[in-house]
Amino acid sequence: MLRFAILIHDHPFLHWDLLIERDGVLRSWRLFESPERWLLATSSAVLVAEAIADHRLAYLDYEGTVSRERGSVQRWDGGHVEWLEDSPEVTRLQLCGERLRGVLRLRRVNAALSSFAGCFTLARRASERSPCHSLASASS
Repeated sequence: MLRFAILIHDHPFLHWDLLIERDGVLRSWRLFESPERWLLATSSAVLVAEAIADHRLAYLDYEGTVSRERGSVQRWDGGHVEWLEDSPEVTRLQLCGERLRGVLRLRRVNAALSSFAGCFTLARRASERSPCHSLASASS
């Protein structure tokens, strides 16, 4: 079963790293706002996410100082993930985390409209919250 983690990272500025297991690495995005907004949203919540370099699988369970003076990380959430769609323009994931449960959608923003070269918007629809029964039954 594939896993995900969201880490609070304090370098070079405060942000959250969204790390999703895929093909032996962690596909990674930097979130510029706290994912807490997803928990508080009564309708669709949208955050900006910047695609960053893949991370090692060790970060699924790691908390502490990051090498080469890159600050420190602290776990904000984690759990299991199911890939629903993965194309260059859209990625959809079913998350079953300790905090976040539901379908997250990463949609690439038109590069001409964004100052970030791999900028995505990340949304979770409140109507797509899930008890994660499908992921739990997949592990049985």
